[in-house]
Amino acid sequence: MNDIEWTRLIEQEIYQYLYDENGDIDAALERFMTISLGRVLSKNSASDDRRRPADTEIYHISDWLIAAVRNNEPWLQNVDEQGRPKKLMKFSTVGQIVAEADKAMLKAAQKNREIVLNENDERLYQKLDDGYSIVELLSPEALDRESAYMQHCIGQGAYDHKVGSQHFKYLSLRDHTNKPHATMELMAGENGKWELIQLQGKQNKSPLPSYVKALTPFLKNADLHVSEPIQSHIPYIIDEDGIWHDIGDLPSSLKCKDFRPLHFDNDMRTIKMPERLHLERSLELNHKKLLGFPSSILIDEYQSKKPKIELKAVEISDCPENVEIGGSIRCVRMTFNSAPESITVDGNCEIGFTPESKLPNSIAATGYIVIAHAFCDIFETRLNSGGDISFWNTKINKIEHGMEVDGRLSFYKVPIRELPDGIVAKELQLIYTNVTSLPEGIKVSEKLILDNQVFFEHFPDSIDDDVIIEWKDSHKGPVLEDENGPATVGEWRAMRQQMSM
Repeated sequence: MNDIEWTRLIEQEIYQYLYDENGDIDAALERFMTISLGRVLSKNSASDDRRRPADTEIYHISDWLIAAVRNNEPWLQNVDEQGRPKKLMKFSTVGQIVAEADKAMLKAAQKNREIVLNENDERLYQKLDDGYSIVELLSPEALDRESAYMQHCIGQGAYDHKVGSQHFKYLSLRDHTNKPHATMELMAGENGKWELIQLQGKQNKSPLPSYVKALTPFLKNADLHVSEPIQSHIPYIIDEDGIWHDIGDLPSSLKCKDFRPLHFDNDMRTIKMPERLHLERSLELNHKKLLGFPSSILIDEYQSKKPKIELKAVEISDCPENVEIGGSIRCVRMTFNSAPESITVDGNCEIGFTPESKLPNSIAATGYIVIAHAFCDIFETRLNSGGDISFWNTKINKIEHGMEVDGRLSFYKVPIRELPDGIVAKELQLIYTNVTSLPEGIKVSEKLILDNQVFFEHFPDSIDDDVIIEWKDSHKGPVLEDENGPATVGEWRAMRQQMSM
């Protein structure tokens, strides 16, 4: 993504949070969001670690700024020569803005904790099982008290103009002592159907799984439209027809927009995966146990270079023999208890295995393949790529099979001492490896890149003379007087022959 595309993404991300209850842009909020969040994101657009802020972060910053405007906070008057509040100009990261919003929220929470409500400020909305209930918040005072107990930003005036209107509802999950545990914002949608647009736990975090469990029957039966960010907080997958499926009992064939169940890193509930999965956009699983895995995954929007399937610290048991994926995939610290025979990817493939993992016998991808942080001594998987193949920072000491690569074959910080037979590639890159020679029969058609490598005594006859060599801080020995080394393999061979006469 280039800087222009990133800037457009920033504008899209920010502007969806600027509309007031009438659907108009809040001019003051637009200005202050641009000065703070927009400025920081634009400044960091060229950074390698740039990231899209989380929805909760943008909501939090927006709520803080709305409250500051409505309460006419004194710091808004302390401006620079261009009329910009100096407080907003001091931030250089999104985290710093969020921390400032947190500080304002906690300060207001301490002040509002002793608010006493009357009978018109709240009302019982619905009783739930196990002593839980849902209470509707009807006044600014009720919002302030909820904010004080939950330490989030529903109070302080940020939502006062919405509470009690026909367009919004604010609900609180309470236990048998009337203590709040989760706060919901509902917005009136089309055809009179309400949409759940925010579900916040304490300090703007996700509600604890036990509270989501208590709340789920209400969400399921209230005829609500559950917005996409909220769907990752509930133990159900909502399919394209609006049918709810428990993650422990998914159908054999499932089609939905996204598959991102249970956004809790510490919730290791086993998810029974469907045999066939058709998604409009993405699959994301983090710290999950999977019973089975789809033999077919199709992503409609997989043309993007960004991986649409991301698996992190996932344990997979009972895999099918063959897995076909229509979309790019990234797996980190993945464990197969029973690996598939083959994985075929129509896109890019990035995989990191754990030491206990059993590896598939073959991985094929139309795009690039990256094997990173693979903690296995012998790598026995056959690889086939329509792009590049890279081994990065692994503990692999031996690679069993050769591979044909349409692009570059790279080894970076891999402790192998020799390459396998049967390698065919346009480019071969060796960086910080223990390789001391190339196997006979290796075919490299365009370029050799040797970076911090020991000196090679010769290059196999299977490598043509016109192949370019790039020497980078390699131990080239006395043969090469020019610090840059010869430009081609042929020149290197001629130099070696001359030196031996």
